[in-house]
Amino acid sequence: MTEAKIPLTNLSSLQLDKVLLKLQLTAPEGYDEDGKIELLRCSKIFNRGIGEYEDKDIIAIFSKRGNFVDFESSDGSIKAIFAKSESGKVMYPCSVCTKDVTDKSDSTGLGLVCDGCGWFFHAKCTDKPMSLELFNALKDSPSYVKVLCPPCNSVY
Repeated sequence: MTEAKIPLTNLSSLQLDKVLLKLQLTAPEGYDEDGKIELLRCSKIFNRGIGEYEDKDIIAIFSKRGNFVDFESSDGSIKAIFAKSESGKVMYPCSVCTKDVTDKSDSTGLGLVCDGCGWFFHAKCTDKPMSLELFNALKDSPSYVKVLCPPCNSVY
């Protein structure tokens, strides 16, 4: 079995839940498929190019195991909205600026995972941008040292 490509309008409620989970969105209890698609359309990440297409022209891609992987457009002009590293691993958007957090080791890619929400964020998107030394210290820190992205830091 290869990856499955399914138009947004044909996704089951469970498949939509997997898409929302990947985008770290939570639909209120009782939302039907139309409500979940509307929630999806409101996200910043979704609107990086693919949001201008009609629902029937947005294709969700699922892995062999049924996990949501990415989106593409039915006309082939958009192949993915999530950046991929050189190894092909899907990277994630920054919780602050929504641009891709990559595995580059320069100032455009330095990213950490927030221990509060699980989202990635750029080291440069904090109130006080981190030096490479601080970034490396946090990246390799013991588990009792918690790293929070700016949105979570304002909550805790």
